[in-house]
Amino acid sequence: MKDGKVAFTKDYKNVLSDIFDLFDLNGDGLLSREEFNLFNLRTSGQEVADAEWEAVEANIDLKDGEITREGFLQLNFMEAEENRDNLEELWIPLETLGFNRSLVMDELSPFLVEAFTEKGNVSLKVTKLSTTGRNFSHIFNQQIIQSAEEHRIRGGKEVFLHAQVTDYQACLVVENKSMTRATSVVIDCRDSHNVISNHNSLITTVEVPPKSSVVAHHLLPVKDSHSWTVVCQDSIK
Repeated sequence: MKDGKVAFTKDYKNVLSDIFDLFDLNGDGLLSREEFNLFNLRTSGQEVADAEWEAVEANIDLKDGEITREGFLQLNFMEAEENRDNLEELWIPLETLGFNRSLVMDELSPFLVEAFTEKGNVSLKVTKLSTTGRNFSHIFNQQIIQSAEEHRIRGGKEVFLHAQVTDYQACLVVENKSMTRATSVVIDCRDSHNVISNHNSLITTVEVPPKSSVVAHHLLPVKDSHSWTVVCQDSIK
């Protein structure tokens, strides 16, 4: 809010522009109704009803019946005006798309699928969205555990930290090998430089059930153009 009026910061506008690109599946610089419907499904779990699409057509300028980048910003501004007394609502779509409160995408990894064929034309259409759930978390953690070096956490005979650090990100996974005992682990990365965590703080406590693993931190550089270092201390709570 600025002087009692809703105003988007430059960073917030840039994030909305990135989201527009994320759902512009064919890369034509426009969002079709199907692409906008996918955005709605991903952020609210609901499809765009005919009446809602008619409201879009009535309130913003379209190009060839599709939403422009500027139109997408206008739609988000209209939503912000409607929720001016509860701007917390504006974080919901961003957080479901993997952005944290620093406007950094640290919970989602977009990718592009390209299909080729020797005969005929190929088209891809999204028909269903489903949550990855616990199975994906287990597979992800196991990949980190198998590829990163194992370090036993101080004070825990069967509790280990696995840290995978690349040029672009770092992931810290805590593994509890005990058959019966759950444990609480403190991971303190406050001595790191130029990094941001998926948590609100660089120090966090994770609860790890028996025979399981938990991601303690996803770390990214705050400024990609600057050097960054990851320095973390661990202990049993």
